[in-house]
Amino acid sequence: MSQPLKAFISYSHADEHHKNRLLQFLSILKRDGTLESWHDRLLVAGDKLDEEIEENLNSADLVVLLVSQDFISSYYCYEVELKKALSQVDRKESRIISIIVDHCTWRDTPLSDFVLMPRDAKPVTEYENSNKAWLEISEEIRRVCSVVKKKEIAHPEEVQVVENGDLNKDFQEYLAANEMILHHKAKDEVSLDDIYILPDLRTLDEEPGKFDSIVSSLKIESPGSCPRKTVIVGEEQSGKTALCKRLFKTHYDKGQVPVIIRGDEIKSADIQQLINSARAKAYAGAVPPSKTIIIEEVEAAKLNAKYLSSLIQGLLSRSEHVIFISGKVLRFNEMTWKEFSETSKYEILPFGHVLRGELINKWNSLGQEETIDLAELHAENDKVTHHIDSLLRKNIVPPKPVFILMILQTLESSSPSDYSLTAYGHCYNTLIQQSLKKSKIKSDQIDKYVNYLTELAHFIFATGRSRVTEEEVAQFKSYYSSRYLIDSHEKVIADLCSSGLLRRDLDSLSFSYKYIFYFYAAKYIAENQQGKNLSDIDSLCSKMHMEKHANILIFVTYHTRDQEILDRIVSFAQSIFPEETPATLESSDTEHFEDILKTVPALAMELRTAQDIEAERKSSLDRKDSLEGRVTAIESDDDDEMIETHTFADINRSAKAVEIIGQILRNRHGSLRLDQLASLTSTAFNTGLRFLSFYFKITKSLRSEIVDEITRVIRSQESLTDTEVTDLARKLFFQFCYSMSFSVIRKISFSTGSDHLIQIFKQIAEETNTPAGYLISLCIQLEFTKKINKDYLLEVKRNMDRSSISYRLMQEIVIQHLYLHNVDYADRQWLSAKLDIPMKEQRILQNQKQTKILN
Repeated sequence: MSQPLKAFISYSHADEHHKNRLLQFLSILKRDGTLESWHDRLLVAGDKLDEEIEENLNSADLVVLLVSQDFISSYYCYEVELKKALSQVDRKESRIISIIVDHCTWRDTPLSDFVLMPRDAKPVTEYENSNKAWLEISEEIRRVCSVVKKKEIAHPEEVQVVENGDLNKDFQEYLAANEMILHHKAKDEVSLDDIYILPDLRTLDEEPGKFDSIVSSLKIESPGSCPRKTVIVGEEQSGKTALCKRLFKTHYDKGQVPVIIRGDEIKSADIQQLINSARAKAYAGAVPPSKTIIIEEVEAAKLNAKYLSSLIQGLLSRSEHVIFISGKVLRFNEMTWKEFSETSKYEILPFGHVLRGELINKWNSLGQEETIDLAELHAENDKVTHHIDSLLRKNIVPPKPVFILMILQTLESSSPSDYSLTAYGHCYNTLIQQSLKKSKIKSDQIDKYVNYLTELAHFIFATGRSRVTEEEVAQFKSYYSSRYLIDSHEKVIADLCSSGLLRRDLDSLSFSYKYIFYFYAAKYIAENQQGKNLSDIDSLCSKMHMEKHANILIFVTYHTRDQEILDRIVSFAQSIFPEETPATLESSDTEHFEDILKTVPALAMELRTAQDIEAERKSSLDRKDSLEGRVTAIESDDDDEMIETHTFADINRSAKAVEIIGQILRNRHGSLRLDQLASLTSTAFNTGLRFLSFYFKITKSLRSEIVDEITRVIRSQESLTDTEVTDLARKLFFQFCYSMSFSVIRKISFSTGSDHLIQIFKQIAEETNTPAGYLISLCIQLEFTKKINKDYLLEVKRNMDRSSISYRLMQEIVIQHLYLHNVDYADRQWLSAKLDIPMKEQRILQNQKQTKILN
C-alpha cells in the first residue's frame, strides 16, 4: 500500500471553525490511508514555531489554503506560508488547493491564477447548507489525491543519482568564496552560502505577441527541472559566477558529477580534453562520468570565430545537461548567438523588492538564525530596507546583489551619513578602506598601504598577467624601495594578505579579488597619465572589448578629473563603427525584416515534403560528423588576448564604451558644463545605436542566409501545421530583430541613466526626434525616477509608429518596470487603456514581483 499524501493546512486563527469543519470531512481520507493533514494546532510545548511550520510545509504534497480576508491580512499566512507554497508549486514539489471560505479580495492575489473551491469560487458561507460545500470540497480533494498519485507512478524521479566523487579542498574553497571581501559582526568568514539568493530570470526570444515571462533560477537549479540545453546571460556584477557555483552544488548533490569550464581557460576546441581538465581541478581521484557541464563566459575563450562556433555546437550536441552562463555581450554577436537557437535562453535580472528583502533578512540574521528575536529582526530589516531603497532610488548603485551587500556592510560599520557613494568607484573604495581598518592598520599608516597597493597593481598590470612570481616580487621590492620609504616589505605584504586584499600562494602573489586589482591599477594610471603622455589610456581604449581593460577604464573615470583623459575616451568611443548612422528604430530601419517574415513561411511550406525532412535529418547528421572530424586542439601561448574577429571586438568595445561614458556622467554630473553633459550623453546614445545600425545592415546583407537558416529550422519540424510554421517563422524573425533592439536600448539606458540628468536625456530625445531616442529617455526615466510620468508616456507614444517594432519596445520597457517596482492599481488600469498592455499581463508581473511565481 502506498504512503498517504500529506496536506498542510494554512489558515487564519479567526477561521479556526472552518479548519475544524474541513478536518471532519477529510476524516474518511485519513482512515483509508489517502491523506494525512497537518496544521499549527498540532504543535506541542517546546516545539520551535517557525522551524516546525517550515518543515511540515516543505514536506507537504498538498497545501490547503482557507482563504478569507483574515487570511489575506495575516502577515504569516500571506507573506510566509503562501509565498513558500507558490514556490513549491512551481518546482512541482506540491500542489495548492485554495478554498474560499468567505467573501474577500482574492482576485487581487496570486490565487486568481488557480482553480478555486468551492465550484466557481463561491464562498462556503454563501451555501444555505455549508455541509454541501464541504462535501463538494472533500470529493474534489480526493480526486486531486488520485491525480497526484497517478503522476508519481507515471513520472518517477528523472534524475538518476550516482555516487559523487570527493571534491578537492581547493575547489571546495573556491565554491565557498564570495567575489568580494565581506565582514560581518556575527561571523568572521562570510561564505557564499551564507548570503546567496537565487536571482530571477527573464525568458528570452519569446514570440512577438507575447510579453516576456519572469522565472526564478529555481527553474534551472535542479537537474530534474533544468532544460537539457540552457544559456543564461547577465550584465557584469549580476551574479553570473555565483550562479555557476550554485548550479554546481545543486547538481553535485543530485549525483550529476558536474564540471565548470571557465571560458578564459579555454585554449582548445577539444571538448573531452576540457571536461577532463575541469574534472581534475574539481575532484580528488576517479569519478563517474559527468552528467552536467557548466561553461562560464564562453565568449572569453581564446579561440577564433570558427573554432568557437565548433566548440559551442559540439557541446550542444552532447547528451549531458549543458549550461552556458555568459555576459550579455554574447547576444551582440549574432553569428555566435544563433548557435543557441534551440536552447532555453534566460537573462539574469536585477533584484526586485522580494529578493532584496530575502538578502537583507539573510544578512541581518547571519550567525544567529536560531536565536535572534523575530520582532527585532523585522524591525532591523525595515530600517535597512529604507536606507537601501533610498540609495537605489538615487541611482547610487544598481539593484544588483553585490551592491546591496556593499551597502549592508557599510551600514553595519558606519552611520548612513558617513559615506558618500555616488558611483561604483565610491562603493569599492568604501569596501577597501573598511578592509584596511579592520586589519588593525593604524590610520596614519593607511596612505602607505594604499600607495603600495597602487604601485603593485600597476607592476602586475605591466606584466600582462593577473599575478607575479616570487622572482618578480623581488624585482618589485627593489623598484619600490628605490622610490619610496619602507621599513619592511614582508610586513606590508603580510598585513595586506591578512586584510584580504592580497593573496600569497606558494610561488606567486596576486590581488584577492579582481575589482581591487582593477581599482588600484586605474588609480596609478589616472595619477600618472597626464598631459600628452596618455599611452596607457590609449592601450586601454584599444582593448576596451576585454573585461580587464574595460573595468580599469571605468575606475580611471572615478579617479581622474583630467579632461584630456576623458576626451580621449570619448574620442575613441566615437571611432567605433564610424561609418554607421545611428539607428532610429523607425519603420525604414527594419522593413527588410518584414520582407523576410513574408518570404520564409511560404518557402518553408512549399518545400516541407517528407523527402525534404528526411534529407534535412541526414544533413544534420552529416554536419555533426563534419564537426567532430574538424575540431582539433589549438595551441596558444597568449594568456591574455582573445583571438577574435575585428567585428566582434568592436561589438564588445561599443558596449563597454557606453558603460564607461555612463560612469563619467555619474561621477561628474555636478562639475561638467551643460553642453559637456549633453555631448557625453549624445556620444553614449549614438555609440550604442551605431552598433544597432551596423547589425541591421549586416542582417540585410545576409538576407538569403537568414532565410535559409530559418527555413532549415522550420523544415526539420515535420509535425507542424501550416499555421504553426508561420508562428515559428515569426518567432525566429523576432530573434533577429526585436530582441537585439530591446537589448541595445536597455544597455544604453541602464549604463548611462541617472536621476540627476533626466532633463538632459529628454533634451537629447527631443533633438534627435527618433523613436530610439524617446525609448532610451523613457527607459531611463522609469528606471531612475521610479515613477509613471503619464504625460511623458503619452508624448513617447505619439512618437512611436504602431506598425513598427518601436511601439512594441515601448510596451516591453513598461512591462519590465512593472516587474521591478510597485505600481498601484489605478496606474496599471491607465497603462492598460493607454498603452494596450492587458491587465492580466500586468497582474501576473506584479504577482511575480511580489510572490515570485515561477513559470
